[in-house]
Amino acid sequence: MPIRIFSVPAADFQYALHCMDISDLIALSLCSKRTKNLVKSSNRKIDPISAQIDENIIQLKINRMLQFVLREDYSSIELHLRDGIQIWRKPGFTQRDFIAHFLSISRCSIIPELRISNVCPIPYLDTVKNIIPKSDTLVISENCSPELTKSAVLKLGSIARLVKVDNNPFNNTNHHISEFLTLNLNYLIFNTWRSRFNLQLSDLLMANCKYLTIDSAVITERNLNRFLKLWMKGNHTFYRLKMIELFFQWDQMNYEDVLRGIKFQIVDHKRRLTRADGKEVLVTVGLNFVVLEFLVFEDLRISLYS
Repeated sequence: MPIRIFSVPAADFQYALHCMDISDLIALSLCSKRTKNLVKSSNRKIDPISAQIDENIIQLKINRMLQFVLREDYSSIELHLRDGIQIWRKPGFTQRDFIAHFLSISRCSIIPELRISNVCPIPYLDTVKNIIPKSDTLVISENCSPELTKSAVLKLGSIARLVKVDNNPFNNTNHHISEFLTLNLNYLIFNTWRSRFNLQLSDLLMANCKYLTIDSAVITERNLNRFLKLWMKGNHTFYRLKMIELFFQWDQMNYEDVLRGIKFQIVDHKRRLTRADGKEVLVTVGLNFVVLEFLVFEDLRISLYS
C-alpha cells in the first residue's frame, strides 16, 4: 500500500534520505520545491556536475557512476546507468533549469569543468553559453578542429576562470596565437606537446590574460631579453599580467642570454628585476622552461619553482 511520503515521521524520513542512492535522491529533488529543499537540508553529499558538449546534447556527469543527457526535448533528462537508460520528465523545465537545479542541490555556483568535444557544431556554442552560466575550467579537447577551437574560446572563454586548450589551432592556418593572447582571460593554458607554439616579442607585449602557460613554446633568448628590457624601461604597463610560464620540448634556454645586460638580484634561486616605479618581476630560467612572475605588492610574491 502506498504511503504518503510527508506522512512519515521526520526521523524516519531523514533516515530514508540518508539510505537512498544518489540517483534516487536527485529524482526526489526534482519532484517539487519542497522535496528539493528537503534533499538539500539532508546534508547528503552530491558531487558537482561536469559538462561535456557532444553534438547537440549536453552530457552531465556526477562522479563516475551517474551520467545525465540533456537533449532538445527540454522537459526531459536521460539518466544513463550500467543496466539501462531512465527517462525523467519535468514539465516546463528547460536545459538551463536542469543545470541550475543540479548546481543548487550540489551547493555549487558554477560547473567545475565544461568540455568541448570534436563533434560539437559551432552554432550550438551560442546555445551552450545561454544554458551554462559559469564554469571554472573550459577544456577544448585535443581532437577539436581549429575552427571549433577558436570559436569555443571566443564564445565561451568569458564564462570560464581557466581556459585550457589541448590542441594547436594555429598550425597551418592564417591565424596566430595573438588572437587568444589579447583576450581578457584570467588563466590561459595551451596544453599540448604535439606541435609548437611560435612566439614573437609582440605576442608577449600584447598578452592581456592574468596567467599564461604554453607547452611546446618556441621563442629565442633574444626576444625574451628584449621583452624584459622593455618592461624595465616602463614603456609597457601590465595591468593584468601576473605570470608567464613557457615550457620547451625541443630547445634549451640559456639564462645568461635571457638576462644579458639587465641588473638583477638573486632571491630564492630566482632573478629579481626591479624597475623605477617599484614594480618587480621574478625570472626563473631552467633548461626547458622560463617563468616570469610580475609583482606589484609584497603579498603577490608566490614561489612556484624553488
